[in-house]
Parts: sequence; structure tokens; C-alpha cells
Amino acid sequence: MAAAALVCLFILTTPALYQFASPGGLTRISQTLPNALNELLPIDRATTADINNFWRGYETYSAFSYVSDQGPAAMLFGIGLHGAVVIPDTPPDLGLPLNDAIPIFHNGFSFAYVRAGAVGLALLMWQHVIVASRAKPLIRSQFRDVRFFGRLYCGLVILMITEIPTTTGLLNYDESGATSCILLGFLVGFGWVLRRQAANGVARPMNPLATDQLSEALLRGT
Repeated sequence: MAAAALVCLFILTTPALYQFASPGGLTRISQTLPNALNELLPIDRATTADINNFWRGYETYSAFSYVSDQGPAAMLFGIGLHGAVVIPDTPPDLGLPLNDAIPIFHNGFSFAYVRAGAVGLALLMWQHVIVASRAKPLIRSQFRDVRFFGRLYCGLVILMITEIPTTTGLLNYDESGATSCILLGFLVGFGWVLRRQAANGVARPMNPLATDQLSEALLRGT
């Protein structure tokens, strides 16, 4: 399920969309979409006003185009961990002072493609698939407390996947990405501790909100 969602999101929010629709067709779609969705549409923009209003999609289109123009090696492996893309009409607060190149992108797929090409995209998707797979044994547990943490974990994973085209999701260099990673580890850790306790009959079922008991169990690792 996570893999299918990632592939669909990749197609809809990157220039891969051009494989399924013509430029003219995408322009017509752009004219009918609400602004919130139109901003994510990865197409070229003709006017400065459109670029400013729908920056995220234009940024994604420009980043993929820049890397693809560098040749097969760049498409496969990217242009390096410190790669930056010069985009016309870059807002002053986004570009580097010397050349207006953008080193960090709103779209996580752009972030991965610029730095590591198709390999980076594959690793990004695989990372999310592995993270999502940790929820399966938790949400299917026979124990209520374990399912509680599994559902919280699953919801956070879904949030991180849907944030890829807007704030890069788990790759976000700011507070969002770091906090989400910590919460994911917190939830899966408590879930696995409760699951093992319940399976071994070591402890009675806990109230999901009994944080003191959960903290003590996690520290003991039993």
C-alpha cells in the first residue's frame, strides 16, 4: 500500500506526469484546479505572477529539468550532495546569495533527485516502505494497547508521505522532519515493548495513557 501511494504521489507531483498527459492537457488541468493543488502541479510557468503563485510545482519542474539536462550519469546518480539548481525568478529568500541557486527544495522527490538521481528516488521510496512496514505487526496485534500505538504510528507515516511534495516529509531539514523521526521511533519502540510484554505475560495490559508505566517498561527493555 505504501509503495503504491508513493508511486502515485511521485507521478502526480513530478514531471513524470508528462508521460501520461500532454503539455497542453496539463495547462488545461492547471486552469481548473484550485490554487492549493495547482501549486503542486509540476509544469513550466510562463509569467512571473504564475511562478510566484505556483512556486512549488515550478520549482519541482525546474529541478528535474536541470538534472535531466546534465546527461544520463546525473539522471542516475544526481549532481552531488551539495547540488544546487539555478532557477530563473528565484525569490531572494530561497536562493544562495552568489548565484540564486536553490540547494533545498519543497518537494522531497526533487531533493532526492538532485542529490542522488534515480538511485536517490528509489532509496527515498524504499525508506518510506520500510518505515511503513513496521506498523503492520502493531496494528494487527491482538492486544489493544499495542494496536493503539500502531494506529498512531500508521497515521504519522501517512502524514509524512503526504508531506513529501510540500515540505519534503522525513527529509525536512528543519524541525518537522527531526520531530517526526523522533515520534516514529517513540511509537514503534513503545509498541514493540508492549507487544513483547503482552506476549510473554510479563505485565497486565496497560492503559495507553499511563505514560509512567510505559516509560519504565521501555527503560527496562522487558
